[in-house]
Amino acid sequence: MKTTSKQRRRFLKGASAALAGAAVGRVAWAQQDPIKIALTAPLSGPAQSVGEPLLIGAQVAAAQANRAGGVLGRQIEIVPFDDKANPTQTAAVVREMAGQKINLIVGPPLTANGMAAYPLLTEYNMIMTITGSADERFTHENFMRNVFQASPNNYITSRSYTKVLAQRYPDVTVWTAALTDLSAQLTIWNVFSTMLTRAYAEAGRKITLLDPIVAKLGTPDFRPQLSGLMDSQATGLMNAMFGSDGVTFFQQARQFGLDKKIKVFADYSMALDLPLALKRNLPANVMSKVYYPLTLGDDPLLLELHKAFGAKSGSPVAHPLCIISHNAVQAYVEAMRAARSTETPKVIEALETIKIKSIRGPIHYRKEDHQMLASLSYVKFVPRDAEPGWAAVDAVTTPDEPNAPLPTPGVALKL
Repeated sequence: MKTTSKQRRRFLKGASAALAGAAVGRVAWAQQDPIKIALTAPLSGPAQSVGEPLLIGAQVAAAQANRAGGVLGRQIEIVPFDDKANPTQTAAVVREMAGQKINLIVGPPLTANGMAAYPLLTEYNMIMTITGSADERFTHENFMRNVFQASPNNYITSRSYTKVLAQRYPDVTVWTAALTDLSAQLTIWNVFSTMLTRAYAEAGRKITLLDPIVAKLGTPDFRPQLSGLMDSQATGLMNAMFGSDGVTFFQQARQFGLDKKIKVFADYSMALDLPLALKRNLPANVMSKVYYPLTLGDDPLLLELHKAFGAKSGSPVAHPLCIISHNAVQAYVEAMRAARSTETPKVIEALETIKIKSIRGPIHYRKEDHQMLASLSYVKFVPRDAEPGWAAVDAVTTPDEPNAPLPTPGVALKL
Protein backbone atom coordinates (compact mmCIF):
# COMPACT_ATOMS: atom_id res chain seq x y z
CA MET A 1 0.00 0.00 0.00
CA LYS A 2 2.63 2.51 -1.11
CA THR A 3 1.91 6.19 -1.64
CA THR A 4 3.96 9.10 -2.88
CA SER A 5 4.67 12.03 -0.58
CA LYS A 6 2.25 14.15 -2.65
CA GLN A 7 -0.50 11.54 -2.30
CA ARG A 8 0.18 11.27 1.41
CA ARG A 9 -0.21 15.03 1.91
CA ARG A 10 -3.44 14.96 -0.04
CA PHE A 11 -4.62 12.00 2.05
CA LEU A 12 -3.91 13.65 5.41
CA LYS A 13 -5.29 17.08 4.47
CA GLY A 14 -8.18 16.05 2.30
CA ALA A 15 -9.67 12.91 3.79
CA SER A 16 -10.81 14.52 7.02
CA ALA A 17 -12.39 17.48 5.23
CA ALA A 18 -14.19 15.24 2.76
CA LEU A 19 -15.64 13.01 5.45
CA ALA A 20 -16.61 15.93 7.65
CA GLY A 21 -18.24 17.69 4.73
CA ALA A 22 -20.36 14.65 3.94
CA ALA A 23 -21.35 14.33 7.57
CA VAL A 24 -22.39 17.92 8.17
CA GLY A 25 -24.78 18.12 5.22
CA ARG A 26 -27.99 17.41 7.13
CA VAL A 27 -27.07 18.83 10.54
CA ALA A 28 -27.28 22.44 11.66
CA TRP A 29 -24.42 22.79 14.10
CA ALA A 30 -24.29 25.22 16.99
CA GLN A 31 -21.46 27.72 16.85
CA GLN A 32 -19.14 25.67 19.07
CA ASP A 33 -15.65 24.33 18.59
CA PRO A 34 -15.50 20.65 17.56
CA ILE A 35 -14.53 17.93 20.00
CA LYS A 36 -11.07 16.91 18.88
CA ILE A 37 -9.87 13.31 19.09
CA ALA A 38 -6.19 12.86 18.31
CA LEU A 39 -4.81 9.91 16.37
CA THR A 40 -1.13 9.05 16.61
CA ALA A 41 0.22 6.44 14.19
CA PRO A 42 2.95 5.91 11.59
CA LEU A 43 1.50 7.85 8.66
CA SER A 44 4.79 7.79 6.75
CA GLY A 45 7.78 5.46 6.55
CA PRO A 46 7.96 1.64 6.47
CA ALA A 47 5.04 1.18 8.89
CA GLN A 48 2.73 3.54 7.00
CA SER A 49 0.53 0.62 5.95
CA VAL A 50 -0.33 0.21 9.64
CA GLY A 51 -1.14 3.88 10.25
CA GLU A 52 -3.29 4.75 7.25
CA PRO A 53 -6.05 2.18 7.97
CA LEU A 54 -6.24 3.47 11.55
CA LEU A 55 -6.79 7.01 10.30
CA ILE A 56 -9.46 5.95 7.81
CA GLY A 57 -11.37 3.97 10.45
CA ALA A 58 -11.27 6.86 12.91
CA GLN A 59 -12.43 9.40 10.31
CA VAL A 60 -15.32 7.22 9.16
CA ALA A 61 -16.47 6.71 12.76
CA ALA A 62 -16.34 10.48 13.35
CA ALA A 63 -18.34 11.16 10.17
CA GLN A 64 -20.98 8.62 11.20
CA ALA A 65 -21.22 10.15 14.69
CA ASN A 66 -21.59 13.62 13.19
CA ARG A 67 -24.45 12.48 10.95
CA ALA A 68 -26.16 11.10 14.06
CA GLY A 69 -26.03 14.48 15.79
CA GLY A 70 -22.48 14.59 17.08
CA VAL A 71 -21.85 14.80 20.81
CA LEU A 72 -23.33 17.47 23.08
CA GLY A 73 -24.28 19.47 20.00
CA ARG A 74 -20.71 19.50 18.71
CA GLN A 75 -18.93 17.85 15.79
CA ILE A 76 -16.22 15.24 16.23
CA GLU A 77 -12.93 16.05 14.52
CA ILE A 78 -10.07 13.57 14.12
CA VAL A 79 -6.68 15.29 14.33
CA PRO A 80 -3.89 13.06 12.88
CA PHE A 81 -0.30 13.09 14.16
CA ASP A 82 2.47 11.18 12.38
CA ASP A 83 4.71 9.43 14.94
CA LYS A 84 6.70 7.65 12.17
CA ALA A 85 6.76 4.51 14.38
CA ASN A 86 9.35 6.32 16.53
CA PRO A 87 8.69 6.24 20.32
CA THR A 88 10.48 9.58 20.82
CA GLN A 89 8.23 11.13 18.18
CA THR A 90 5.16 9.67 19.92
CA ALA A 91 6.10 11.43 23.14
CA ALA A 92 6.59 14.67 21.19
CA VAL A 93 3.20 14.50 19.49
CA VAL A 94 1.45 13.70 22.78
CA ARG A 95 2.91 16.91 24.19
CA GLU A 96 1.67 18.69 21.08
CA MET A 97 -1.81 17.26 21.67
CA ALA A 98 -1.74 18.54 25.23
CA GLY A 99 -0.78 21.98 23.92
CA GLN A 100 -3.90 21.85 21.74
CA LYS A 101 -5.98 20.79 24.79
CA ILE A 102 -6.85 17.41 23.26
CA ASN A 103 -7.50 14.81 25.98
CA LEU A 104 -8.67 11.81 23.92
CA ILE A 105 -6.12 9.79 21.92
CA VAL A 106 -6.56 6.91 19.47
CA GLY A 107 -3.36 4.95 18.92
CA PRO A 108 -0.51 4.31 18.76
CA PRO A 109 -0.59 0.85 17.16
CA LEU A 110 2.93 -0.22 18.19
CA THR A 111 3.89 -1.35 21.69
CA ALA A 112 7.02 0.76 22.16
CA ASN A 113 5.18 3.88 21.05
CA GLY A 114 2.34 3.19 23.46
CA MET A 115 4.78 2.76 26.33
CA ALA A 116 6.52 6.02 25.39
CA ALA A 117 3.25 7.90 25.89
CA TYR A 118 2.55 6.40 29.32
CA PRO A 119 4.41 8.92 31.54
CA LEU A 120 2.58 11.83 29.88
CA LEU A 121 -1.00 10.62 30.22
CA THR A 122 -1.52 11.35 33.90
CA GLU A 123 0.62 14.48 33.68
CA TYR A 124 -1.66 15.94 31.01
CA ASN A 125 -4.90 14.22 32.16
CA MET A 126 -5.40 12.32 28.89
CA ILE A 127 -6.99 9.02 27.84
CA MET A 128 -5.24 6.76 25.33
CA THR A 129 -6.76 3.84 23.45
CA ILE A 130 -4.23 1.24 22.27
CA THR A 131 -4.97 0.19 18.68
CA GLY A 132 -2.86 -2.52 17.10
CA SER A 133 -0.51 -3.59 19.87
CA ALA A 134 -1.44 -6.89 21.49
CA ASP A 135 0.94 -6.58 24.45
CA GLU A 136 -0.62 -7.85 27.70
CA ARG A 137 1.35 -5.38 29.80
CA PHE A 138 -1.16 -2.64 29.00
CA THR A 139 -3.87 -4.53 30.88
CA HIS A 140 -1.69 -6.31 33.44
CA GLU A 141 1.54 -5.12 35.12
CA ASN A 142 1.46 -1.68 33.42
CA PHE A 143 -2.27 -1.15 33.87
CA MET A 144 -3.28 2.50 34.11
CA ARG A 145 -6.82 3.84 34.36
CA ASN A 146 -6.10 6.34 31.58
CA VAL A 147 -5.37 3.54 29.08
CA PHE A 148 -7.86 1.31 27.26
CA GLN A 149 -6.93 -1.66 25.07
CA ALA A 150 -9.08 -1.87 21.91
CA SER A 151 -6.97 -4.62 20.34
CA PRO A 152 -7.31 -8.20 21.54
CA ASN A 153 -4.17 -9.00 23.52
CA ASN A 154 -1.75 -11.78 22.65
CA TYR A 155 -3.35 -14.23 25.04
CA ILE A 156 -6.86 -13.78 23.60
CA THR A 157 -5.70 -13.98 20.00
CA SER A 158 -3.28 -16.85 20.53
CA ARG A 159 -5.75 -18.91 22.55
CA SER A 160 -8.56 -18.57 20.02
CA TYR A 161 -6.29 -18.75 16.95
CA THR A 162 -4.47 -21.92 18.02
CA LYS A 163 -7.75 -23.69 18.76
CA VAL A 164 -8.79 -22.98 15.16
CA LEU A 165 -5.43 -24.18 13.80
CA ALA A 166 -5.56 -27.41 15.82
CA GLN A 167 -9.02 -28.11 14.41
CA ARG A 168 -8.29 -27.12 10.81
CA TYR A 169 -4.73 -28.49 10.54
CA PRO A 170 -4.39 -31.43 12.95
CA ASP A 171 -1.59 -33.02 10.90
CA VAL A 172 0.65 -29.90 10.94
CA THR A 173 2.75 -30.81 13.96
CA VAL A 174 6.12 -29.09 13.37
CA TRP A 175 5.93 -25.32 13.84
CA THR A 176 8.20 -22.29 13.71
CA ALA A 177 7.76 -18.53 13.34
CA ALA A 178 9.01 -15.60 11.22
CA LEU A 179 9.79 -12.52 13.33
CA THR A 180 11.61 -9.21 13.11
CA ASP A 181 13.94 -8.17 15.90
CA LEU A 182 11.32 -6.35 17.98
CA SER A 183 10.91 -7.54 21.55
CA ALA A 184 7.13 -7.40 21.11
CA GLN A 185 7.32 -10.02 18.37
CA LEU A 186 9.30 -12.43 20.52
CA THR A 187 6.64 -11.92 23.20
CA ILE A 188 3.95 -12.78 20.64
CA TRP A 189 5.74 -16.02 19.75
CA ASN A 190 6.26 -16.98 23.39
CA VAL A 191 2.53 -16.68 24.07
CA PHE A 192 1.46 -18.17 20.73
CA SER A 193 3.75 -21.20 21.00
CA THR A 194 2.52 -21.92 24.54
CA MET A 195 -1.10 -21.73 23.41
CA LEU A 196 -0.32 -23.79 20.28
CA THR A 197 1.13 -26.63 22.34
CA ARG A 198 -1.89 -26.48 24.64
CA ALA A 199 -4.46 -26.42 21.81
CA TYR A 200 -2.93 -29.38 19.97
CA ALA A 201 -2.66 -31.33 23.24
CA GLU A 202 -6.35 -30.72 23.87
CA ALA A 203 -6.99 -32.14 20.39
CA GLY A 204 -4.90 -35.21 21.24
CA ARG A 205 -1.83 -34.25 19.21
CA LYS A 206 1.78 -33.53 20.20
CA ILE A 207 3.71 -30.87 18.30
CA THR A 208 7.36 -29.91 17.86
CA LEU A 209 8.38 -26.26 18.15
CA LEU A 210 11.48 -25.06 16.28
CA ASP A 211 13.37 -21.87 17.03
CA PRO A 212 11.87 -18.91 15.18
CA ILE A 213 13.77 -17.23 12.36
CA VAL A 214 14.49 -13.58 13.19
CA ALA A 215 15.43 -10.77 10.79
CA LYS A 216 16.34 -7.15 11.34
CA LEU A 217 13.44 -4.71 11.06
CA GLY A 218 13.50 -3.12 7.61
CA THR A 219 15.86 -5.64 6.00
CA PRO A 220 15.53 -5.98 2.21
CA ASP A 221 16.96 -9.51 2.12
CA PHE A 222 15.45 -12.56 3.86
CA ARG A 223 17.48 -15.16 1.95
CA PRO A 224 19.47 -16.43 4.99
CA GLN A 225 16.27 -16.93 6.98
CA LEU A 226 14.45 -18.53 4.06
CA SER A 227 17.30 -20.97 3.44
CA GLY A 228 17.05 -22.06 7.05
CA LEU A 229 13.30 -22.55 6.75
CA MET A 230 13.66 -24.63 3.60
CA ASP A 231 16.15 -26.90 5.38
CA SER A 232 13.94 -27.29 8.46
CA GLN A 233 11.23 -29.85 9.14
CA ALA A 234 8.59 -27.15 9.74
CA THR A 235 5.27 -27.45 7.93
CA GLY A 236 3.49 -24.74 9.94
CA LEU A 237 4.74 -21.15 10.20
CA MET A 238 3.40 -18.32 12.33
CA ASN A 239 4.21 -14.92 10.86
CA ALA A 240 4.44 -11.81 13.07
CA MET A 241 6.18 -9.55 10.52
CA PHE A 242 4.12 -6.58 9.40
CA GLY A 243 4.12 -3.78 6.84
CA SER A 244 6.78 -3.77 4.13
CA ASP A 245 8.83 -6.38 6.02
CA GLY A 246 6.00 -8.88 5.82
CA VAL A 247 5.31 -8.21 2.15
CA THR A 248 8.99 -8.57 1.22
CA PHE A 249 9.32 -11.78 3.25
CA PHE A 250 6.38 -13.44 1.49
CA GLN A 251 7.52 -12.25 -1.95
CA GLN A 252 10.95 -13.77 -1.43
CA ALA A 253 9.46 -16.88 0.23
CA ARG A 254 7.60 -17.65 -2.98
CA GLN A 255 10.85 -17.42 -4.97
CA PHE A 256 12.36 -20.03 -2.64
CA GLY A 257 9.32 -22.28 -2.99
CA LEU A 258 8.43 -21.98 0.69
CA ASP A 259 4.73 -21.79 -0.21
CA LYS A 260 5.00 -25.36 -1.50
CA LYS A 261 6.68 -26.65 1.67
CA ILE A 262 4.59 -24.91 4.37
CA LYS A 263 1.08 -26.35 4.74
CA VAL A 264 -0.28 -23.33 6.61
CA PHE A 265 1.00 -19.79 7.13
CA ALA A 266 -0.69 -18.63 10.33
CA ASP A 267 -0.45 -14.88 9.82
CA TYR A 268 -0.68 -12.86 13.02
CA SER A 269 0.06 -9.33 11.80
CA MET A 270 -0.39 -8.79 8.05
CA ALA A 271 -4.09 -9.55 7.47
CA LEU A 272 -5.21 -7.76 4.28
CA ASP A 273 -1.76 -6.32 3.57
CA LEU A 274 -0.75 -9.69 2.11
CA PRO A 275 -3.57 -10.25 -0.40
CA LEU A 276 -3.54 -6.55 -1.31
CA ALA A 277 0.17 -6.66 -2.09
CA LEU A 278 0.60 -10.17 -3.53
CA LYS A 279 -2.79 -10.71 -5.19
CA ARG A 280 -2.45 -13.64 -7.60
CA ASN A 281 0.98 -14.44 -6.15
CA LEU A 282 -0.51 -15.02 -2.71
CA PRO A 283 0.23 -18.48 -1.27
CA ALA A 284 -2.86 -20.68 -1.28
CA ASN A 285 -2.44 -21.60 2.38
CA VAL A 286 -2.53 -18.31 4.30
CA MET A 287 -4.84 -17.86 7.30
CA SER A 288 -5.14 -14.45 8.99
CA LYS A 289 -7.17 -12.85 11.74
CA VAL A 290 -9.68 -10.10 11.00
CA TYR A 291 -11.79 -8.07 13.39
CA TYR A 292 -15.36 -8.44 12.21
CA PRO A 293 -17.70 -11.42 11.69
CA LEU A 294 -18.61 -12.05 8.07
CA THR A 295 -22.24 -12.32 9.20
CA LEU A 296 -22.22 -8.52 9.67
CA GLY A 297 -20.96 -7.98 6.13
CA ASP A 298 -24.14 -6.14 5.09
CA ASP A 299 -24.13 -3.71 8.03
CA PRO A 300 -24.47 -0.24 6.42
CA LEU A 301 -21.86 1.30 8.73
CA LEU A 302 -19.39 -1.46 7.88
CA LEU A 303 -20.15 -1.09 4.17
CA GLU A 304 -19.35 2.61 4.46
CA LEU A 305 -16.01 1.73 6.03
CA HIS A 306 -15.30 -0.81 3.28
CA LYS A 307 -16.02 1.88 0.69
CA ALA A 308 -13.81 4.49 2.36
CA PHE A 309 -10.88 2.09 2.65
CA GLY A 310 -11.45 0.84 -0.88
CA ALA A 311 -11.26 4.37 -2.27
CA LYS A 312 -7.73 4.56 -0.87
CA SER A 313 -6.46 1.02 -1.42
CA GLY A 314 -8.61 -0.65 -4.05
CA SER A 315 -9.53 -3.38 -1.57
CA PRO A 316 -13.14 -4.64 -1.51
CA VAL A 317 -13.03 -4.89 2.30
CA ALA A 318 -11.69 -2.69 5.08
CA HIS A 319 -8.33 -3.42 6.69
CA PRO A 320 -8.71 -4.95 10.17
CA LEU A 321 -7.01 -1.93 11.76
CA CYS A 322 -9.78 0.27 10.32
CA ILE A 323 -12.13 -1.76 12.50
CA ILE A 324 -10.06 -1.26 15.65
CA SER A 325 -9.82 2.53 15.30
CA HIS A 326 -13.50 2.72 14.36
CA ASN A 327 -14.31 0.84 17.58
CA ALA A 328 -12.06 3.18 19.57
CA VAL A 329 -13.68 6.37 18.26
CA GLN A 330 -17.18 4.94 18.59
CA ALA A 331 -16.44 4.05 22.22
CA TYR A 332 -15.27 7.61 22.92
CA VAL A 333 -18.40 9.00 21.28
CA GLU A 334 -20.77 6.74 23.23
CA ALA A 335 -18.90 7.41 26.47
CA MET A 336 -19.13 11.18 26.05
CA ARG A 337 -22.83 10.88 25.27
CA ALA A 338 -23.40 8.70 28.34
CA ALA A 339 -21.31 10.96 30.58
CA ARG A 340 -22.71 14.14 28.99
CA SER A 341 -19.16 15.40 29.29
CA THR A 342 -15.78 15.45 27.58
CA GLU A 343 -13.89 15.59 30.89
CA THR A 344 -11.33 12.82 31.33
CA PRO A 345 -12.56 11.33 34.68
CA LYS A 346 -16.18 11.19 33.50
CA VAL A 347 -15.27 9.68 30.11
CA ILE A 348 -13.17 7.01 31.87
CA GLU A 349 -16.10 6.08 34.14
CA ALA A 350 -18.42 5.79 31.15
CA LEU A 351 -15.95 3.71 29.11
CA GLU A 352 -15.80 1.24 32.00
CA THR A 353 -19.56 0.60 31.97
CA ILE A 354 -21.12 1.11 28.52
CA LYS A 355 -21.88 -1.64 26.04
CA ILE A 356 -21.77 -0.77 22.36
CA LYS A 357 -23.35 -2.20 19.22
CA SER A 358 -20.50 -1.86 16.75
CA ILE A 359 -19.58 -2.95 13.22
CA ARG A 360 -17.70 -5.75 14.96
CA GLY A 361 -20.76 -6.88 16.86
CA PRO A 362 -21.29 -6.21 20.59
CA ILE A 363 -18.21 -4.74 22.28
CA HIS A 364 -17.35 -3.48 25.75
CA TYR A 365 -14.30 -2.71 27.87
CA ARG A 366 -13.81 -4.98 30.88
CA LYS A 367 -13.95 -2.64 33.87
CA GLU A 368 -11.22 -4.41 35.86
CA ASP A 369 -8.44 -4.09 33.27
CA HIS A 370 -9.86 -2.05 30.34
CA GLN A 371 -9.48 -4.90 27.83
CA MET A 372 -12.05 -4.62 25.04
CA LEU A 373 -13.98 -7.85 24.55
CA ALA A 374 -15.61 -8.62 21.21
CA SER A 375 -14.91 -11.46 18.76
CA LEU A 376 -12.21 -12.49 16.31
CA SER A 377 -12.55 -14.04 12.88
CA TYR A 378 -9.93 -16.20 11.16
CA VAL A 379 -10.05 -16.26 7.38
CA LYS A 380 -8.20 -18.30 4.80
CA PHE A 381 -7.04 -16.12 1.90
CA VAL A 382 -6.45 -17.68 -1.52
CA PRO A 383 -5.30 -16.31 -4.92
CA ARG A 384 -7.84 -15.87 -7.71
CA ASP A 385 -7.53 -15.08 -11.44
CA ALA A 386 -10.49 -12.71 -11.26
CA GLU A 387 -10.14 -9.24 -9.75
CA PRO A 388 -9.02 -8.23 -7.17
CA GLY A 389 -6.73 -11.28 -7.47
CA TRP A 390 -7.64 -12.98 -4.19
CA ALA A 391 -10.61 -14.16 -2.14
CA ALA A 392 -11.44 -14.90 1.49
CA VAL A 393 -12.73 -18.41 2.28
CA ASP A 394 -13.12 -20.77 5.26
CA ALA A 395 -13.90 -18.13 7.90
CA VAL A 396 -14.55 -18.95 11.54
CA THR A 397 -15.52 -16.47 14.27
CA THR A 398 -14.75 -16.94 17.98
CA PRO A 399 -15.84 -14.81 20.98
CA ASP A 400 -13.10 -13.14 23.02
CA GLU A 401 -14.51 -13.69 26.48
CA PRO A 402 -13.98 -17.48 26.82
CA ASN A 403 -10.41 -17.06 25.57
CA ALA A 404 -9.46 -14.07 27.72
CA PRO A 405 -7.18 -14.42 30.76
CA LEU A 406 -8.48 -13.47 34.18
CA PRO A 407 -8.08 -9.74 34.84
CA THR A 408 -5.01 -9.04 37.00
CA PRO A 409 -4.38 -5.29 36.74
CA GLY A 410 -0.98 -4.44 38.19
CA VAL A 411 0.20 -8.05 38.08
CA ALA A 412 2.06 -9.71 35.21
CA LEU A 413 0.12 -12.25 33.19
CA LYS A 414 0.87 -15.89 33.94
CA LEU A 415 0.36 -18.28 31.03
